[in-house]
Amino acid sequence: MIRKTGLAIIAVMAASVYEAILLGFLYLLFFGIALMMAFWVDIVLFHASQSKKMKAVTIRRDLKDNYGRKNQWVTINLSVENSSKSRVAFHYFDSLSDVFRSRGDFKGYLTLMPGESRIISYEIAPQAVGKYYVGPVEMYAEDPFRICVLNYVAERITEIHVSPSLADLHGARADRMSNIRFTEGLHRSKSVGQGYNFYGIRPYTESDDLRYVSWSRYGTVNGEDLYVKQMEEERQMEVHFLIDYSLAVNYGYSDKRMYDRLIIDSINAAYSIIKNHDGVGFMLFSSDHDIYIKPARSDVSINTLERAVADIRPSGEFDLAAALENVRQKIRKSSLIMVMTPLSGSTHFSLSKSSLIQKGKQITVFIVEPSEFIDQSGLTEPYKKILRSQLMRRINTLKNDASMIRALGLNCYVVQESRLYARMVMEYQYGKIVG
Repeated sequence: MIRKTGLAIIAVMAASVYEAILLGFLYLLFFGIALMMAFWVDIVLFHASQSKKMKAVTIRRDLKDNYGRKNQWVTINLSVENSSKSRVAFHYFDSLSDVFRSRGDFKGYLTLMPGESRIISYEIAPQAVGKYYVGPVEMYAEDPFRICVLNYVAERITEIHVSPSLADLHGARADRMSNIRFTEGLHRSKSVGQGYNFYGIRPYTESDDLRYVSWSRYGTVNGEDLYVKQMEEERQMEVHFLIDYSLAVNYGYSDKRMYDRLIIDSINAAYSIIKNHDGVGFMLFSSDHDIYIKPARSDVSINTLERAVADIRPSGEFDLAAALENVRQKIRKSSLIMVMTPLSGSTHFSLSKSSLIQKGKQITVFIVEPSEFIDQSGLTEPYKKILRSQLMRRINTLKNDASMIRALGLNCYVVQESRLYARMVMEYQYGKIVG
């Protein structure tokens, strides 16, 4: 491919030849034609020889494991071999998504002798969960006059599956410990009957089991009155996190992306819940995704979620009515359902009261507003004011949507992501009290 500068040079030489013909400058004519021939020979020979040489270069990408964690550095080795019989020189770079941070020789200049092979190492660190691609490796070379460039793509594409960062999960450990007052020992969903914990005493009736007679209270009033111990048993709760995994959550910049934070907050809240011996399940829902992870009272469901989000990316559209219908079909038991969605982009909801009646289910919708996922660095003050005005307009729209949803009988709140984890724990606390 001839560069624009090369085309400009050729155009100038052609104009000089034409001018020499018109003015009769014979020597200038010969000089211009010779120079043009030299450039064209350079271009033709460069494309003919360099193209063949670059196609003879083989590249292999090796990495230890295709599965990793967010912010974990992964070493990649590029094995480059020149199988031609002549020397080849070219620039290279390994194409990377903007979700990766990189360090090392992922791009550079190589000169390989005939039969020579070389290993190039560099490291990448993904900044969000999901499935991403590394590659292809692209090569390009320039002719000696630098008027044309030849590109060649070595199709070496590798999938990398990224799970949530342990630092993100453990970083919330202090928050989880400080929230023990919300969760630890919060066993308030009780039913009175033949349980395990002492509740009180009451007068004996003929239908009572004699095993529960409180003999220490026998005859305390009239000498023959009987009393029985009343017991209570704990009713364990199941909590489901329904996460909007449509394109609407593909929001953010650098290492702060909405879908990544929703997953992290859900996992951190789940750890607090299983600490209290309640079950936790997950749902990832959109028009393209329908993943249901059954609840468990251990970290089994959390580990399953980590593997699930490492294999997919947000896509499709989200419809709240369709999501709640999916809840109706998949979750049969009484449960606390927490829905997380930004209700933005291609997100839709078309609700009616009849579609929301789900016996035994407490449903809360958290609408995550976008202000924390917009990069304002580098913006001048006038642009920041315009952006803040647009954000306030968007947040007011979300608040109106929340009012509509509450009018249909659901709990609904507009929250910032930084407050989402605390709100989920508080909602769980309330569910335990009223459950």
